[in-house]
Amino acid sequence: MSTLTLARVDCAGCGAAVEGELVVMANLGARADLRAALFSREINVLRCEACGRTAQVQRTSAFMDFRRRQWIVAYPDWAERHWAELAEATAMSVTRNLGLAAPANLRAQAPSWTVRVVFGLEAAREKLVIWDAGLEDLAVERLKLVALAGQPRWLMGRAWVSSVDDGALHLRLVAPDGAEGALTLPHQSLPTGPIPGVDELGLGLDPFVSARRLTVHPEPADPLSFDLDGRAHGHRNGEELRHVPQEG
Repeated sequence: MSTLTLARVDCAGCGAAVEGELVVMANLGARADLRAALFSREINVLRCEACGRTAQVQRTSAFMDFRRRQWIVAYPDWAERHWAELAEATAMSVTRNLGLAAPANLRAQAPSWTVRVVFGLEAAREKLVIWDAGLEDLAVERLKLVALAGQPRWLMGRAWVSSVDDGALHLRLVAPDGAEGALTLPHQSLPTGPIPGVDELGLGLDPFVSARRLTVHPEPADPLSFDLDGRAHGHRNGEELRHVPQEG
């Protein structure tokens, strides 16, 4: 089954109230419309009827496909700095849901599932693009490290595979300053194993299979200020919240 929730936000353009449904959990095998919406970048996008402005609402969303045995948990972009804790927590959650608390037939399938943690819906879309092309995302992430090693501006930013054709992977690049670029890499350049001389920081050992492991230093999450739905206090320091004056 799939779970959606109703959300209401204020339009950043005109201030009008905007309502719409956001994905909490999507069964992509049963909901072709949600799978198509993820590919077309329309998941969790709300449109203001007053001014026509659109905005993607940040929240945690899970995407599962029982036929393909794929499970992606997409956390908000801002939570990427907590990738180490979230990768561990997600692995434990999947173990519980596909193993300890699952029916016998699902428990038998658990070792064959591919589980990934990503940050942002563009990264979730990228995983489907890679897998649908019959490629391994671990090899793609290693290829990013090789291709961007001499280009620190792009290496420190984000690189997503936007499409794959018969001979190449087409990457969308976004630098830390917001500048965008593109890069095309041939299929045959995909590494077949670890990159000699490169410390991959555990790449492939937990659900966060991303070259970003090497450029984003993991920080502990303060549970008091942590909100995976991307709502209030997502960026506030827990110490501030502990010292909020009490009324009365």
